[in-house]
Amino acid sequence: MLRLGDFPLGTEFQCISVIDQCALFVTQIDKKEPDLFSEKHMHVAIRLTELLEMDERGLVNGVVIETEMSPAQVHAKRSQGPELWARTQAGEKVYIQLANGQMVPVELDRDEEWTEDDRAFALMSPRSTELVGMYEGTLISLTSAAGPEIERLTREALEIPPSLQDRITVQLNAGLFDSVIRDLGAALETRMRVVTGSQGFGKNLIEQYIKALQKNQDDLPAHIKSLRQELRSIFKFIRNEFAHNLVELEPSRGYAFISRLCWHVRDVELVIESRDL
Repeated sequence: MLRLGDFPLGTEFQCISVIDQCALFVTQIDKKEPDLFSEKHMHVAIRLTELLEMDERGLVNGVVIETEMSPAQVHAKRSQGPELWARTQAGEKVYIQLANGQMVPVELDRDEEWTEDDRAFALMSPRSTELVGMYEGTLISLTSAAGPEIERLTREALEIPPSLQDRITVQLNAGLFDSVIRDLGAALETRMRVVTGSQGFGKNLIEQYIKALQKNQDDLPAHIKSLRQELRSIFKFIRNEFAHNLVELEPSRGYAFISRLCWHVRDVELVIESRDL
C-alpha cells in the first residue's frame, strides 16, 4: 500500500500484467510512449494477497472476486485479456499468431467445464488469489480510508538518519512538515551527487545515480529497477511540489512523505559508506 501512497490520493492504477501472483500496474503514462511496459512510465507491482487484504479493510477500490468462475477460467482470462475472453465466450473463433508465425485457435474454458477440484477450491477459498478478477485494463485506486493507515504505517517506520537528527527533529516537533520535506529533498540530492560525482539535478540526477549503482553493482538489478521507480515518483510528487512552495500539510501526508524521504536519504548514505570502506 505504501507504494501506491507514493502517488496523490485518487490516482488510478491500470493493471497491465499478472504473473506469479503479482500484478503490475502503470500510472502517469507518457503519451509519447505506446509501450505500457516502457520505463518512461511509472509502475507499481503488488502481490494479489496484499490487494485482497487491502480490499477486506476497505483501503482500495477495484478489486473483484470472480465467484462465478473457476480458477482455471480466471487464469485463462488473465492470460488472454478480457476482450479476447469475451469474444471467445460468445462463440467467435479467434486465432493468435505464435512466434513461429503459425496461426492457432484460442480455446478458453467455459462455465460448465469446472472440475470437481475447482468447485471444492472455490467453496473452501471464496477470497483466494486464484479468484481475484485482476486483468489487463483493470483499474484500482486507494480509498479515503487509506490516508490514516498510511500515516500510521509511516509513523511506525520513520527513522530519521543520524546525520540529520538534530536538524529534522526540531522542525518535525514544530509541525513544519513542508520544511522537513525541503531539507530532506536537498539532503537526498546532495548525497546522490556524491555517488555520481556530478552536479545533476531532477530526472538527470536520478538516471546518473541509477547508472552509478549499476556500474558498481551496488545492488541487485531488480532492486535497482524498483529504486529508480521510487525515486522518480518522489521527485515528481514530493520534491517538485515542496522545493519552491510553502505548503500546509495534514499529518498523514506529511509523515508519509517524510518517512519515505528519510529511508532514501539513509539508503544513499549507506552506498557512500560502503564505497569508503
